[in-house]
Amino acid sequence: MTGKGRALLYRATQQTTASPRGSYRVKKFERNSTSKRSATSYGTEVTLAGEVKVVRDMERVAYGRNRIVRGQIIKGRSTGSSKRLQPVLVAAQPPPSSPTQGDVEAQLFDPDLAERMRAARLAREARKPNWAKLRKALRPELEQKRDDALTLLGDGVSAVDLHDGRVAELVVPARSFMDHGARLLERAPWVRHLHITDYREVGPSLFEASVFRGIQSLGLVRQGLTDDDIVVMAQSPHIGSLRWLDLSGNRLTGRAHETIACSSSLARLAYLGLDDNASPSPVDRASSDVFDGAIVETWTTEAGRSLERKARRRLAWLHAPERFSRSYPPTPLDVATAQ
Repeated sequence: MTGKGRALLYRATQQTTASPRGSYRVKKFERNSTSKRSATSYGTEVTLAGEVKVVRDMERVAYGRNRIVRGQIIKGRSTGSSKRLQPVLVAAQPPPSSPTQGDVEAQLFDPDLAERMRAARLAREARKPNWAKLRKALRPELEQKRDDALTLLGDGVSAVDLHDGRVAELVVPARSFMDHGARLLERAPWVRHLHITDYREVGPSLFEASVFRGIQSLGLVRQGLTDDDIVVMAQSPHIGSLRWLDLSGNRLTGRAHETIACSSSLARLAYLGLDDNASPSPVDRASSDVFDGAIVETWTTEAGRSLERKARRRLAWLHAPERFSRSYPPTPLDVATAQ
């Protein structure tokens, strides 16, 4: 029996009859407000006859005119009794019979939501008084879009975020990204921002993956990186598009700072997070406004000045507090949209 407040997600995974108006096997997911868990229930069937309703114990769902194909998402909210569960079709357009280029983006992109997200972002950047209200109004839709994107993407992705309506930011284990990264980026071609977990499972071989080409932001927070890992990263020919890099909470010393400063592959960095490492961050120090958090004053560090002398150029990431004074530290989206 499904408790009140929980929701069920069904995905048609296999057609069991030759006719498109036949039965489909369904994968069932269950989640509630306090935890997220998934349970596979094969043998559940969806048929294309009658109204949308649960026929028996959430095992058989009847549909009318909608053509159900593999990957189709069906969502149902419980009213306290499994027999009163009323599923509704989430995806407006049927997905392709197999993952193809851009299929996740095609199913989830909503121009109206994208415009409202953009308006909220611009209001925040301009410090307009209504920006928080605009953002709060988007939360229910964004949460639903994130859940739907997770269900569609699979391949180990543990979190998703949208930028101006596009699936653009993923949290994914290192091994999954090495094995399935190319497919993920084909299915969600607007992804430019990655946060990697379980780095030690693959180590510095991660940076040999050519799928990093075009990735603008990379998070490797608390992943046990050492100076040797940074040496390999800095030599990679695939990371030249990076503008945002967060290496906070690792075991890096001044040697890693110098490696990054002198790397041609990391020359485009606008933000570099180095807090909570073995050596203090060389990034400019800053003081902020007590009311809105905006940066009001910055000053350079001796370590930072030394790095610029060795690199023989100005390092933009050292001066990020001044560049992103309205919101520091900046998010990947802040850096991506900066002029």
